[in-house]
Amino acid sequence: SENGPTRTSYIDVPSTSAVTRNADVLTYPDTGNISDTAGTSYVEFSAQGVTGLTQRVLARDTNRRFPYVSVSPDRTQLYDGTTQNNATAGASFINSTQKSAQSWGAGTKSISYAGTAVISSAYDGTQGSGAIAIGCNNSGAENLGGNISNVCFWTRKLPDAILKRITK
Repeated sequence: SENGPTRTSYIDVPSTSAVTRNADVLTYPDTGNISDTAGTSYVEFSAQGVTGLTQRVLARDTNRRFPYVSVSPDRTQLYDGTTQNNATAGASFINSTQKSAQSWGAGTKSISYAGTAVISSAYDGTQGSGAIAIGCNNSGAENLGGNISNVCFWTRKLPDAILKRITK
């Protein structure tokens, strides 16, 4: 069976085998790829809809989220465990690929979605611990239910003007 009302991909298995989708957690190694001191993440994604209160696009541990979506299909959010940033509303990501970029460091974190204005707030100094989960949190919950591509990380904080430019 597949989680959700619509099958999103074909799985070729013998007719006697059970199929379970969303059973694995895709992760990106954190060592050498992400730093609490400073960094930037970029991702392109789409979803079939908004289900539940929170859907993770990228996450580190079960609490740090960069970015995630919550209720609104026209923005992403960024949470460092203390303060949440809500990106300026833009085009819907429902069945339409959108871009989101987030940066952190020097006491500030910023987010831009679909080329909208950058929103910044205080950064608590940590993006969590462990590997970076793609499309869910590290325990495999809060699934996005869509497509994710072009995941990029920089170990430096890119300027806000670049965040806006790369998400257009």
